[in-house]
Amino acid sequence: MSFAANKMPCYNASNFLEATLQSSLDKMDERDLLVLVGDHSKDQSPIDVTQFLSQSGINFTTTRNQSKGACAAYNHALFISKNPWTQWPNPDNILGKDKLKEQEFRLAGNPNFISG
Repeated sequence: MSFAANKMPCYNASNFLEATLQSSLDKMDERDLLVLVGDHSKDQSPIDVTQFLSQSGINFTTTRNQSKGACAAYNHALFISKNPWTQWPNPDNILGKDKLKEQEFRLAGNPNFISG
């Protein structure tokens, strides 16, 4: 996979984060970046994310975008990372085994296309 970023809001998602993060990590390499934006979470999501990712060896950043909502969290993550490929999973999404590889293949020859 090319230099990519997975960007997701981190809001009250402690019950799902480990599976979601692992599904992203399984598809990432050392050039990739995982950006998580905390937005007024009332559970332990920000702490859980930091603990889990600190042991993963993957390049990641966590930040806060206090009380602005999921759309603002995605925009904040986009501002942080300038990677050419972007994935926008929700904190309770599990990515399919070949999802990112196939998405990259389909978009490589079509720079004006957007894929979700």
